Amino acid sequence: MIQLTNTGLQIDDLNTIFDNLATEYKKIYGEDIILDGDTPDGQVISIYSKLNADIQANLLQLYNSFDPDNALGVALNKIIKLSGLTRTPATKSTVSVDITATTTVNLDSEYKVVDELGQVWQIITAQTLLAGTTSVDFAAVEWGSIAANPNTITAQGTILTQITTVNNPLAASVGVDEETDEALRIRRNRSLEKPAYSTVGGLLAELLSVANVLDVKIYENKTDTYDATLDLNAHSIWCIVDGGLDSDIFETIAKEKTSGCDLKGSITGTYVENFLRADGTTLVYNHEVNYDVPNEVEIYIKLDVTPKIFGDVIDTQLIKDSLITKLFNISEDLTITELYSYVYSGGTNFIATSLQASLDDINYVSDELLAGSADKFLITDAKITITEI
Repeated sequence: MIQLTNTGLQIDDLNTIFDNLATEYKKIYGEDIILDGDTPDGQVISIYSKLNADIQANLLQLYNSFDPDNALGVALNKIIKLSGLTRTPATKSTVSVDITATTTVNLDSEYKVVDELGQVWQIITAQTLLAGTTSVDFAAVEWGSIAANPNTITAQGTILTQITTVNNPLAASVGVDEETDEALRIRRNRSLEKPAYSTVGGLLAELLSVANVLDVKIYENKTDTYDATLDLNAHSIWCIVDGGLDSDIFETIAKEKTSGCDLKGSITGTYVENFLRADGTTLVYNHEVNYDVPNEVEIYIKLDVTPKIFGDVIDTQLIKDSLITKLFNISEDLTITELYSYVYSGGTNFIATSLQASLDDINYVSDELLAGSADKFLITDAKITITEI
């Protein structure tokens, strides 16, 4: 029986539902009725039991969706509105493609090109090209982190005879995947730190709540002396923010930082507050704000792979594709053995050994790679070397 008690919603399992229906059935047709699974009556009760169990399970899921820690998908989108948050949407990857035409040609808004992986890219702005080579901006048709290495977009998706070649001389600027349920829950829980007594904690929570901000790191020097390790003056804070608009970040830091606290950062701006005097005139107060963005550091990775069965083909590109899905936070060190799980996500018909990483492609280590205070590690296809032995 479904019950809503002070401990939550209680539902029955499939066996309990079947037993309850069987009991009621016997009250109608007698105790001698046979309800085995190979009888018509037994099969009917099994069907009704499964339908009942599915309904109860859906009710439990609906009940749990009122808790942000359990809600999924659209239900989570709705419940986090109560916290003043929205899910960070996906963005599209963009790339510049050199298009060579033999004569004047019109490219409409549906014109597409295709890369070596079959990923489709669509022109951002319809335009007319003259004879010769012109650089044109395209966006991936699919949302999210669609990557394209240099010189991999070489085919037309929309065939025009006036165009002889297409090619992207530079890698695509990779878009962002839609924020996952797990990441959204983490961000919501961080946002609850806003009323905390910690000033830095409150600032951190506010910055993490800014639209399109992916990560934040704040360093604080509350002493009377200069911190040489962080290059941070006395009584100063250093905000490193990944993503978001400058204007939103300036406003958040200006409103949340402690008065008289110095700020470090190469990105500078002003947040303006307007106050109304008693005589009706406006008093303008300018807050000078500084912060930094993370320094993206592409790391080098090399490893050996050996097929478990002689002659087996190892998909090294799939291994690389798995490795580049590893994401890092600001100032997060790399424990190199952790990458083995990503390597084996690219296949199981091989043995991986000698996994190492480096910052300069010269000095490789096999234990841990340390990130700088403002560094954010990034794994790219071009800096992964896989040797088959």
